[in-house]
Amino acid sequence: MNLFDFLNDGMSEDKFKQRLDEAFDNHLPIADKVNQLRKDLNDTKTILEIVAQCLDKTLGIDTVGLFYQQCKLHFEVVQSYHYVAEKTTPIKNTQLWQDSVAWLTVYYEDIFGYAKVDERFIEIKEAPILWYFKWVVSDIVESSHIIKKQVDDYLKLLGYYYTHIFDLGERSLYKLVVMQGIKMGNHQLVETYLNKWIDAEASHFDDCWACQVDDIIRAYVFLGDYDKALEWSEQILNGSVKCGEVPEVTNSLIAQAYFHTKQRQKAKELLESGYKLVKSQGQFMRPIAEFMRVAILLGETDIAKIIYDDSKALFEECESPFEKMLFVIEASKLDIAEKSKLLTEARKLAKAFDERNENDYYTSQLPMLYS
Repeated sequence: MNLFDFLNDGMSEDKFKQRLDEAFDNHLPIADKVNQLRKDLNDTKTILEIVAQCLDKTLGIDTVGLFYQQCKLHFEVVQSYHYVAEKTTPIKNTQLWQDSVAWLTVYYEDIFGYAKVDERFIEIKEAPILWYFKWVVSDIVESSHIIKKQVDDYLKLLGYYYTHIFDLGERSLYKLVVMQGIKMGNHQLVETYLNKWIDAEASHFDDCWACQVDDIIRAYVFLGDYDKALEWSEQILNGSVKCGEVPEVTNSLIAQAYFHTKQRQKAKELLESGYKLVKSQGQFMRPIAEFMRVAILLGETDIAKIIYDDSKALFEECESPFEKMLFVIEASKLDIAEKSKLLTEARKLAKAFDERNENDYYTSQLPMLYS
C-alpha cells in the first residue's frame, strides 16, 4: 500500500473507485479482493473484535474520508444482495455478506451522524441495514464454527439499536431468541421466550404475520405441543394467512403435528400435497427434509426414498451445513445403497453443531445404531 494514497484522508478518489470496481464482478463481491481492499483501508479488526468494542464503548473510527471508504466497501458488499441470480447460493448466506452487514451495524449510529453533514453517507444510512442484520442474527447459528459469544454479542448489538436508539420494542428480539433456540436445540430458551414473543407489542420492524405464524408453529412443534401447533395452523390451512414462502415452508410442520396427534390420514394428504410445492427447489431444503421425516414416521418409506432421489442433486449443491445436516439426518434413516456414507456425513455435521450448542439434540436424531 502506497503511503501517498492516504494524503487525501484515505485513498485518492480515483484509486479507490478503481480498486472498488476490481473487487466486484457484475455487482457480486470477489472475496479475496474485497478482503485485500479492507486491509489496505486499515480495516483489519475481526468482526468479533469490533462488535465487542462497540458493546463496551471502546471503539473509535478513522478519519472521515477513510471511514467513508470503509463504509462504502461494506455497503457495496451488502448491496450485492439485490443482484444475485436465483440459481446461485444466496449471497446473504455467505460469511462475507454477513460480516459486512454486521460491520455497518456496528457503525450505524456514526453513519447516521455523518449523514447529517456529509451527503456521501446518505445512501448508506438509508439502506435497510438493521433489517438485514436481523436476518444475520437469525441465521448465524446455522454455522457450527460460530461460537456462542458471537451469537450472544450479535443479539446484544441488535437489542441496543432496537431498544435504546430506535425504540422498536422487544417483539422481534424475543422471536430471534426463540428461533435461535430451536436451531440450537435449546428447549429452555424456547419455553422461556415464546410467550414473551407472542404477547409483546408489535412494531413495523416485525416480520410479516404469515412468517411469524409459521415460526410460532415451528416453536410448538419443537416443544412437542402439537395441539397448540394445530391451533395456530388453522389460519394457514384456511388460506387467510400466507406470503411468498407460507404455506410452502409450513406444511411439513403441520404434517408432523397431524402425525403426532394420531391424524395419520391428514398427515399423509398434506405430505402429498405439500411436497409438490417444494419439490426440487433448493431454497426449500428444510421443508424437504421434514417431509422426508414425515414419510418415514408414516412408514411410507417408498415416498421417503422418492423425496431423497428427487433432492440428491440439491443436497450436493447446498452450501448451508445446517440445511445439509437436516437433510442427511433423515436420509441416513433410509435403507439405501449409500446409507453408510450418509450416516458418516450426518454424524460429522450433528456432532459439530451439538458441540457448539452444548447438547446432543441433533446426534440424538440419528439412527440408534449410530447415535
